[in-house]
Amino acid sequence: MSVLFADTLGIRITEKPFLEEKILPVFMRNEYEILQGEVENVPFLLLKKTGDLNLAQMKGHMQIVAKNTNMPCAFILDHITDYQKKRLIELHISFIVPGKQLYLPFLGVALHKEYKKIKKPVQLLSFASQKNRIDGFLWEMGVYHCDRDSATYRLLQDDCIEMSG
Repeated sequence: MSVLFADTLGIRITEKPFLEEKILPVFMRNEYEILQGEVENVPFLLLKKTGDLNLAQMKGHMQIVAKNTNMPCAFILDHITDYQKKRLIELHISFIVPGKQLYLPFLGVALHKEYKKIKKPVQLLSFASQKNRIDGFLWEMGVYHCDRDSATYRLLQDDCIEMSG
């Protein structure tokens, strides 16, 4: 699990067993493997789903966890369909599909703050600057004005350059 956070967001998650399981109802302890996670000093519970996916039940279970532990929770799912993903997001149910997707709105601020640190600055050139550089490159290659448009088109097709604007 921590690999997903490290690969996707550049941060580490600490996981440990949830020692206060007894404050949760018995049916939830039987249905989920319960872990405690923490990211940027924000604790939350990780509920690994062992049975079938029932969105209405999951919404209720999320509310029970929040009421009994005063912590948000996220469901760890092996796989989900596009429809299930859409419904989970509409219902604001946090979920993690290891190695594929995650939706954790309760960590949004903490993750956004950390994510800013790993963003790389993007350098964009204006259309005119791109054209001048391409023209200079083509001129050095011996491609003259009448052939420039076709050479530029070829470079665009081969994904050697990218033009916007």
